Amino acid sequence: MIRTIRVTLIGILISMNLPVYAIDLLYSEWGTGDIGIINSTGNSSKYATTTGLQNGALVTDNNGNLYIADSSNQQILKVSSSNRATSVFATGPSFSNPTGLALDAFGNLFVSNYAWTGGTTILKINSSGNVITFANVSGGGSLGYKQSTGDLYLGVYYNSQINSIDTNGNVSLFKSGSGTGYANTLTFDNLGNLYVGTQGYGGATPVINKVTSDGTTSLFWSSGGNTGAYLNAVAYDPIGGDLYAAYGQSVLNIDALGNSTVFGSNLTAGNISGLAILPEPSALSLLAIGLGGLAMLRRRRS
Repeated sequence: MIRTIRVTLIGILISMNLPVYAIDLLYSEWGTGDIGIINSTGNSSKYATTTGLQNGALVTDNNGNLYIADSSNQQILKVSSSNRATSVFATGPSFSNPTGLALDAFGNLFVSNYAWTGGTTILKINSSGNVITFANVSGGGSLGYKQSTGDLYLGVYYNSQINSIDTNGNVSLFKSGSGTGYANTLTFDNLGNLYVGTQGYGGATPVINKVTSDGTTSLFWSSGGNTGAYLNAVAYDPIGGDLYAAYGQSVLNIDALGNSTVFGSNLTAGNISGLAILPEPSALSLLAIGLGGLAMLRRRRS
């Protein structure tokens, strides 16, 4: 009964288009070893520190723990949500330039090892840190997880194609290089649409392409030309429905129509290399939970 009251109250807030969650963003600074956080008002501060962080792809689990691809040290780092302490979550000879990260619905962490050409692997790490080889792929890159099917998607750097990988580790071609560009970062929205970020390497224009489930590709966002800034990461906000993009030293908010505004600027001395969303309960959702608790107290007294 009390759980129903809480869920109903939060559902009312959602139906009224009121913010049930405030969005905090975690970002990694190329080469500095710092992890920063931007709150819902765009103010930034230091969140955690690592050592010699390079690629710095990020992903958060349902408990708010942060995982970091530390390619320079061939390992995966974990930042605890409880005290922000950094520890080594997984390491060993299986890790060779870990670049892409994705978490599935069961809390398993997938890691793509980077390779410009030739064969490489995608690793699967369970919640206890045990590592197995999940799939063999022709080249490593960015990873995305599609909630509705449980499949992984891999952006292969050297040929710009996108592969899908099913729950048994079988690899198949989803999209050839045409129309996807240098698939530097992948993320899915709630409807299963895939967003593919093109970095802007080698004079290319940084863009985000939208790819539907049948492979139809359209331009979603563009920087308008090469500005010297790299588009290194894109993250989707499942509550608000917007994208956030790490673009140079800034983070952009991109709405459902592809319109962008600056969410946080001048955040680092160099490029931002990774981005992850950290949902935090808003005052309204806390009020809903509190009202549910008050109802429970009244029931016990009556």
